[in-house]
Amino acid sequence: MSCCDDDCNPCGGYQTTTTYPVYPPAPAYITPAPAPAPAYFPPPPPPMAYAPPPVVVTETHHHHDHHHHGFFHELGHQLHDLGHRIAHPHHHHC
Repeated sequence: MSCCDDDCNPCGGYQTTTTYPVYPPAPAYITPAPAPAPAYFPPPPPPMAYAPPPVVVTETHHHHDHHHHGFFHELGHQLHDLGHRIAHPHHHHC
C-alpha cells in the first residue's frame, strides 16, 4: 500500500475525517441605548455671580457696601451715578 492511497499519511497510521456539526452563529443582540438624562424644568439656576473686590474711588455719591449686594446690583448703582455725572458734567464732588 502506497502513501498515495486515500487512507494513508506519510507519518503512518490512517487518516480519519471527523465531521463536526456546524452551528449557525449566535444572533447579534442589539444593546439598548442608554436612557437620556431626565430633563429638568425649570433648569437649575446658574451659579451666583459674586461681586469683585471693592475698588477704592475718591469721587462717589454714596457709600456702597460691596459685601452685601451682588455684582449686578452694584453695577446698577454705578450706572445710576454715571447718569448723574453725564447730566451734570461740571458738578464735582470732593
